[in-house]
Amino acid sequence: MPINPRAAELRQLLNEHNHRYHVLDAPIITDGEFNALFQELKAIEVADPSQLTPDSPTQKVGGYVAVGGLKPVTHAVRMLSLDNAFEDADFHKFEKVIAVELGETELEYAEEPKYDGLATSLIYIDGILNLGATRGDGDTGEDVTHTVRTVRNIPLKLRGNYPAFLEVRGEVFMPRDGFEALNKRQIEQGLKTYSNPRNAAAGSLRQLDSAVAASRPLEFCAYSLVKADGLRPETHIEAMELLKSWGIPVTPGLAVIKGFEGVKKAWENLLERRPTLNYDIDGIVFKLNKIELQEEMGFVGRVPRFAIAWKFPAEEVSTELLKVDTQIGRTGLATPVARVRPVQVGGVVVSNVTLHNWDEVARLDLHEGDTVIIRRAGDVIPQMMMSVAEKRLPDAKPIQAPSHCPRCNSEILNDTDLIKKKGKWIEVKQAYRRCQGGIVCDAQRDEMIINAVSREVLDIDGLGKTTVKTLCDMGILKDLSDVFALTYDQLITVEGMADASVNKLLAAIETAKKTELHRFLRSLGIRNAGEGTAKDLAKQFLSFDAILGKTYNDFLALPDFGPKTSLSLTKAFEPGSPIRVMAERMLSLGVDIAPVAQQDTSLAGHVYVLTGTLSQMSRGEAKAKLEAKGAKTSGSVGKKTTALIAGADGGGKLAEADALKIPVLNEDDLMRLIG
Repeated sequence: MPINPRAAELRQLLNEHNHRYHVLDAPIITDGEFNALFQELKAIEVADPSQLTPDSPTQKVGGYVAVGGLKPVTHAVRMLSLDNAFEDADFHKFEKVIAVELGETELEYAEEPKYDGLATSLIYIDGILNLGATRGDGDTGEDVTHTVRTVRNIPLKLRGNYPAFLEVRGEVFMPRDGFEALNKRQIEQGLKTYSNPRNAAAGSLRQLDSAVAASRPLEFCAYSLVKADGLRPETHIEAMELLKSWGIPVTPGLAVIKGFEGVKKAWENLLERRPTLNYDIDGIVFKLNKIELQEEMGFVGRVPRFAIAWKFPAEEVSTELLKVDTQIGRTGLATPVARVRPVQVGGVVVSNVTLHNWDEVARLDLHEGDTVIIRRAGDVIPQMMMSVAEKRLPDAKPIQAPSHCPRCNSEILNDTDLIKKKGKWIEVKQAYRRCQGGIVCDAQRDEMIINAVSREVLDIDGLGKTTVKTLCDMGILKDLSDVFALTYDQLITVEGMADASVNKLLAAIETAKKTELHRFLRSLGIRNAGEGTAKDLAKQFLSFDAILGKTYNDFLALPDFGPKTSLSLTKAFEPGSPIRVMAERMLSLGVDIAPVAQQDTSLAGHVYVLTGTLSQMSRGEAKAKLEAKGAKTSGSVGKKTTALIAGADGGGKLAEADALKIPVLNEDDLMRLIG
């Protein structure tokens, strides 16, 4: 069919007006006039589908559903994450590395706000948008072309003298006013609201139905030109100007900054303007402006050495302290939780603030009804900074640490630790307080069972947190051993469970009866004896019966076993203790512990730390494979660390490894290690 000249004219007009409205912020027609042109083009395309082209503005309104879920996309060039700076010293350290490497002291940076959204890659072929993909783990993302097409300021067709192939990366985000309007609509429709604009943007872009994404006020801002056939800009600013000339939105007012004084001034200026912006940012990205210098600096792990994100301090607000509750955890830890009058902090409504321990409550001098200052640490975790004593009512009651558990009325006491001084173990009182009820405390019992049946321990599919709590509340589960005595008649009475789900759960329980010794030990919920201790005991003693025959001194003689862990194990396994009685009942109900096989010790004596996201397996799986070869794994980098294994978004551990001169391995190295 021949091209309809009016359809071609309308496409050109509408793309031009879209560009003027969303990129230049300089519209020359009204919304009504735009809609009239849009409807005219849509009518032509409906009447004659051959007139529909990939760059048509009508393709932005959605209508495509990704059947079968989002497809994986392998990035030809890794999508990287950034290291963070939080204070002057962090930036000085970053700058010093560059100065030493390049032999330059007066460095020139490009600065851009760090939008709080979803990193996205766009690929254009012959000027037409061909692919949109999320970052994912940096190597593999998800194909979101169908929803990217609906983002209002992303051009479906480039303008001007564009290259045959172009890859550009940037952030998809949701403006604050659009976020507020979206949540208002969600409430009106009885739907769940989003906690912040970033979550809303990410959830919208990853929708299977593009019509849903099209209804959301998403925007895009480019921050990197990855590849443009036939072009090699000399600076980052030049690259951004090229993108802008092709119709791709970039940060307005891009600037070049020289030296630390310029960097600090730019950071302070944007921090001051931050509350007035219509979008969330959590810092500024500073990168070497010259592309040649960027290439010379290169990368460490998956982090560029030529750029850093200097984060802003968390936003602080005041609100009223209503009360402080005591939350009892799986091991009896009594944690104070402040209930405050709901207040928005950094885009999230906060009503609860965890206070860590009762010494913190005393330090803050909290009273009922106090005006308190809270912030979201790292713009994530709510944190109470202080109480405002000047605003306190004269008769306000001070918040006191509880003497008894609110769940079982057992005594709550301060933890103690044993510290060796001059060859003697001395008991030292700790800040943390703990319910002494053990598994007779229903709060501890519930959480202990939930932990024990989780995938990492006994892996009982279908027995989730809600079901466990329901069975505990019904009096069916009094401790973990009752799980292995569950019957069809008991489970069918649970609300929400039907014949199929009951039979499936009973089958999962039967499967879980065959378990490994270290998993069995972990399921018992012994204090001071976590995953590492359970694995060490299994390797050392090979059977549960052998462990039951050991004394305090036997445990204390094991490598890395201190008096605290040894005492906990001795108490747990002494005849008649609640934990031993429970364990013996589990065995009598058919729990079968597999013999411990002789281990591969090829990595014995090595300590590895994992950080970031791996593409071929989870960190937990990698950890298990390393330990299966005799290695130890740790959560923190130290002098005893053999190497840091870094996936995507490695974060601060990379800097720690660099400072201690600890080798950094990538995922390929990991795969060679575990064979």
